[in-house]
Amino acid sequence: MSESRDVPRSIVVLFAGRFTTAATTLVATYVLMRSLDAPEFGLYALFVSLFTIAGSFVDFGGNAIASRDMARHPERARTVLGVLLASRGVFAIAITLGVALYVTFAMPSHRTTLLLACLAIPVLVFNGFEAWFLTIGRLGRVVAPRAVTGVLFVVALAGLEAEGRLDFATAIFVRVAFAAVAALWIAAFAWRYVPPDFSKVRTDLAPFLRGSGVVGVATACTMLYFYLDTFLLERIHGAEEVAVYQAAYRLFGFAVTVVGMLLYPFFPYLARVSAPERGELTGRLLFFVSLLAAPAACAAIVLAPDIARDYFGGGVYERSVPALRVLMVTLVTIGGGMIGSTALVAAGLERAWLGIAAFGLLANGVANLAVLPRYGAAGAAVTTLATEAAVTVMTLVVLGRRSRIRVPIRNVAIVVLVSSVATAGAWMLAGRPFVVSALVLVPAGLLLAGLGLQEMRGSASSRGGAS
Repeated sequence: MSESRDVPRSIVVLFAGRFTTAATTLVATYVLMRSLDAPEFGLYALFVSLFTIAGSFVDFGGNAIASRDMARHPERARTVLGVLLASRGVFAIAITLGVALYVTFAMPSHRTTLLLACLAIPVLVFNGFEAWFLTIGRLGRVVAPRAVTGVLFVVALAGLEAEGRLDFATAIFVRVAFAAVAALWIAAFAWRYVPPDFSKVRTDLAPFLRGSGVVGVATACTMLYFYLDTFLLERIHGAEEVAVYQAAYRLFGFAVTVVGMLLYPFFPYLARVSAPERGELTGRLLFFVSLLAAPAACAAIVLAPDIARDYFGGGVYERSVPALRVLMVTLVTIGGGMIGSTALVAAGLERAWLGIAAFGLLANGVANLAVLPRYGAAGAAVTTLATEAAVTVMTLVVLGRRSRIRVPIRNVAIVVLVSSVATAGAWMLAGRPFVVSALVLVPAGLLLAGLGLQEMRGSASSRGGAS
């Protein structure tokens, strides 16, 4: 079977696993917003953001470089994994100490709870095995750990809430515990099929870090401008405003996860193909992602008041509506940026991606300092949209100089038509309980994803036959 025929199958596997994981996160958010008061939920979201940033810093670009190297030289997979784990181990120690210091001085009211939670950060060394399983063709092995631990996380939260024992501390402990279990579970599978070889760490670590360091700094810039507004909101307006923003951001994050999981199976393929083929595949990915993101954004913009009332729980979260609407517009731009950055790294243009990401961080920081004091959560959403739009345009322009990206008018027309239908459907459903709208629109979205996947399957199959 050709490698290109494996791409659509990998998308299906990742879609099932990541969609289940993301869906359980949405349910967990629903439970937490009703069990914790708004300031506590804001602090919970703040620490989860910090934990996510820590995971990115522990990897520091290693996973992207390792995946690319294994795609190009599969025979070196064990050596590459050994070097990657050694690199992550060094960063994990430093990041754990850094987060512990931040928690000690910036979050003193919950210092003990959060310091204990920091002990789970070293387990993040084993995050990201999805790309490794993709390289060895056993991607299905990662679906069960993520999905099962996600479901058990929700069950644990619901059980604690029913017993009246769900508070900030228990929510944090349950969150990091299940994250650690999922990472270790996947690592156990990976170790069985591709046991790392640590014999070349001493000679290969420095060259590996020189390559991953560029991607790592770029990824760090990206993660910081994703979450900088959350930390600034807490400093300027307090935890309640963080809760207002993070309520919208959690739903936005779910949508971004669904978009992002589509890109994982294509990374090794993007790393192997020629520049013209990379440009063609990038164009098709842009169409595929836009076909999902644009209609979803249109529907969410119309239904934002219903979402705030029924899903967020109303009350203080009614103030999330403007931020939610702006963030859903951001979903359309962020898909292009994710595709462009992935293609840049696959093409070996890490330094170009670093420059773009650094610009994004600088621009986002200046914009947040100017906007947040007056406009709060809504202002944070606007700065996120502006940053992502600029980064996406710059990324695709740089990539287009190496690989011609074609976007047929036919594809643009299809996206506009489907988005118009989604908007009309949302207007018809507006004002009803949000669960009714979800029961109508989610199956329609899954059907649309299936049709888009069929388009990608045909493209990959024809490419495989031609190669």
